[in-house]
Amino acid sequence: GVKAWRGRPFSEEYFVIFLDGSFLFIRRIGVEKEPVYLALGIKHDGGRG
Repeated sequence: GVKAWRGRPFSEEYFVIFLDGSFLFIRRIGVEKEPVYLALGIKHDGGRG
């Protein structure tokens, strides 16, 4: 799960890694604010991963 993903080593093929997050209102039983995370890696050749 999340612990395994967070604990993995970064690949050396990525030149830059952008991390961002935002809270969105999610409607389930009620309406709650939940975090949504985004990670984007840019490789040395300009490709995204």
